[in-house]
Amino acid sequence: MKILLLLFLLIAIITPHGTNALNIVVAGGTGRLGRVLISSLLSPLPSGKVENYVTVLSRNCFLASAPNRVSADFGFLGQKFVDKYANNMAMRDWDGGDLLDIVGKDWVGWEEVLEKADVVVNLCGGFTIQREQAQQRLSDAIRSTETRNNHVIKQIIIAPTDEVIPTLSPVAISAKVKRLAQCEDIANAGKDVSCLRVGLVVPDAQAQASGGKWCTGSDFAQLCIEKINA
Repeated sequence: MKILLLLFLLIAIITPHGTNALNIVVAGGTGRLGRVLISSLLSPLPSGKVENYVTVLSRNCFLASAPNRVSADFGFLGQKFVDKYANNMAMRDWDGGDLLDIVGKDWVGWEEVLEKADVVVNLCGGFTIQREQAQQRLSDAIRSTETRNNHVIKQIIIAPTDEVIPTLSPVAISAKVKRLAQCEDIANAGKDVSCLRVGLVVPDAQAQASGGKWCTGSDFAQLCIEKINA
């Protein structure tokens, strides 16, 4: 009996507790903001350990993880980035909300990545109907997974502020403002949802010159992580 107690104590001492470790799914995480956020989520602790695990949903994982970028039409992290975080990051093809625009070969069954998810961050960009479709697909899949597993998944919906839309895409501005609001309405039907609006994310020097109007990549990542941990 004493030997068993000693064994249990030894296991408790040497086993990492990882109480803050999260399984995070990032949809649309192959863009510039995705790279910044993933790097922050997977930054090591003072001990050198990385606690979180990130799964990136991409319309084409092959192109997103290639050694060099071959198309500006799809997101790109690059082989070096993927290899750097290989122990704590996986990539998964998905349909991106548009079944007519599937380019990855293994998108069927992408919903399985939600089974162990604690948080889903939606970074899908653009202002087309596909943005709404992607949000609807995520929300439907999350709701189904929550019902099946009796486990609430936190959703973080990220979008630009209305004020910066003219700078990002100066055509049909009112329609784009409405679309972003519609995406948030879709998400807000969920159980645990946070909507984060951010200004332009620019290099440090530009952010400082803007007087707080714009933010740096580090600022953006910190805002996201605060929402994730709230």
